[in-house]
Amino acid sequence: MIAKSTVLILGAGASYPYRFPLGSELKSRVWRALRAVSDGAYNCAERAAIYEPLLALGFKSDLIAELSLRLERSPRPSVDAFLENQPKFLELGKAAIAATLLPLEDPIALLSEPKPDERKWYQKLYNSLGRSLDEIRNNKLIILTFSYDRSLETYLLEAVRNDFGISTDETLNVLGHLPILHLYGSLGTDDFDGLITEGRIERAANSIRVISDDIPRDDSTFQQAWRHIQQATKICFLGFGYDERNINRLRISNDWPSNSYGRLFNHDPPPSKTVSGTTYGMTPKQINDMVRRFEVKTTFPTSLREYDVCDYLDHVDVLG
Repeated sequence: MIAKSTVLILGAGASYPYRFPLGSELKSRVWRALRAVSDGAYNCAERAAIYEPLLALGFKSDLIAELSLRLERSPRPSVDAFLENQPKFLELGKAAIAATLLPLEDPIALLSEPKPDERKWYQKLYNSLGRSLDEIRNNKLIILTFSYDRSLETYLLEAVRNDFGISTDETLNVLGHLPILHLYGSLGTDDFDGLITEGRIERAANSIRVISDDIPRDDSTFQQAWRHIQQATKICFLGFGYDERNINRLRISNDWPSNSYGRLFNHDPPPSKTVSGTTYGMTPKQINDMVRRFEVKTTFPTSLREYDVCDYLDHVDVLG
């Protein structure tokens, strides 16, 4: 059981072992799926799953073709980054993201036994939560994610339901004590069954958020996230890219944020915290530059920069 107040902050790399694409790969998948070709050069199955539902939702073929071209030629690293300054393509882009990611939320694939060369970590997290329902309920763990996919929720729902033989409603009640906050929205609230319909794509697209400006103070999701971060003693990034703007939006500090009630009423400051996380593929200079963005104690040893999430959790006491 995780007894210390811990916040896990997940980036796209956290669900990458479960076949979900990184930002650059998602961008490539989207523009290729939107490319309406007649010569059979593109995978027709994926085109049918993405391109044709978008047409059925009312998006015009010329707008789809223009987005495909501009997205392909954009130097931005992800669809989200491209859409931040492209209101013309915003709704179409979100629908294309939803249509691309929804088929991957397959419970059977998520809970399948890992192959010898697969580096999956959800099982490790689940086993750290305890061996009883009471222990799972009493974990001091909060999960914040910048990803839209609900692969972790899917995994935990199926794991608890099958492990303890309880109903879906009972399982959701247990997991309600383990908050998972999608800071930029998610793929909606439909069942995790991997089935794709135009309605599901539309609902998922409406749940996705593309944020180009500072987070408003009354944003309820970020307000919850800030409260959890303030009270945490351990903060760990997993599969995260450390975009400066995303780090700033988290407001990680050992003090109350300016104009907060804690500061205004002279409450004791939040507990001191330590920030750590995976740095897979980063150079020592990139790690050092990233560390300077934090105003709290950090632990990012360069010796771990070739560790994926699974390796990292094997060697670092994050889930203790």
